[in-house]
Amino acid sequence: MRNIGLLRFFLVLLLTITQPALVHAAEKKMINVRIEQRKVVEPKAAVRVVKGDAVTLRWQTDEKVALHMHGYDLKLYVEPGRLAEMRFDATVSGRYPVTSHGFGGGHGHGHEALLYIEVYPE
Repeated sequence: MRNIGLLRFFLVLLLTITQPALVHAAEKKMINVRIEQRKVVEPKAAVRVVKGDAVTLRWQTDEKVALHMHGYDLKLYVEPGRLAEMRFDATVSGRYPVTSHGFGGGHGHGHEALLYIEVYPE
């Protein structure tokens, strides 16, 4: 009996060492995003997360802006000098643009993406 338990222990240890993780453990991702002169200056590239992650985008801006994350249909108003948070659970893989729906308190629809959020499969 004792040998079976020891054998089972070593088998589990061997499988743990030799096999890659098959399941992605959900992570909490907090990403700072800074807009200056109507452009994202931080981060320098697209935001990459994995399906299952709990994501918080912490926005700062130098002028009023209405933001829209397409695909997840999230909207957020950001005021200069104030931190605003956009939270979502990454449940659908894909590449999602965040656009402006008006800078300076104006209304309108931004045609260019300020930032892309890339959600990768597990």
